[in-house]
Amino acid sequence: MSTHPVRLPHKSWLVVFDGAKALILRNIGNEQAPQLELVEAMQHRSPPSHELGRDRPGRVHQSHGSARSAVEEPDLHLAEQLSFVKDVSAMVEKSVRGQAVLKLVLVAPPKLLGELRRCLTPPVQALVVAEIGKDLTKLPIPEIERHFGG
Repeated sequence: MSTHPVRLPHKSWLVVFDGAKALILRNIGNEQAPQLELVEAMQHRSPPSHELGRDRPGRVHQSHGSARSAVEEPDLHLAEQLSFVKDVSAMVEKSVRGQAVLKLVLVAPPKLLGELRRCLTPPVQALVVAEIGKDLTKLPIPEIERHFGG
């Protein structure tokens, strides 16, 4: 049983990613019984926190008086994920170029989905027919197929 109203027509592509893994899949089956084949995969090694840095937040001195305040500490893991999204965007652009891709479905956690949308060029954005804010990267391909009617 499908958990999404989105169907994958024959030859449509599915991009499934999170902050560390990305899959580009092509439906070689039909809309009722998708059969996904792997086009390309990418893995991103997210370093542990101690490798990313552990600097204390900076301090800001007010222009008048002696008051000081802390600067918000950057989320280094989020920065790594956003860097990976740019890599995913480049992979999608390269994979779509020269292929007969008419429809593209994006699946990722909502924050990353929005970031990928901003990174894609207008010609590739025009191919996107659906976006699903969910993380399916940890599922095997047959389980992903079941989410789309398989």
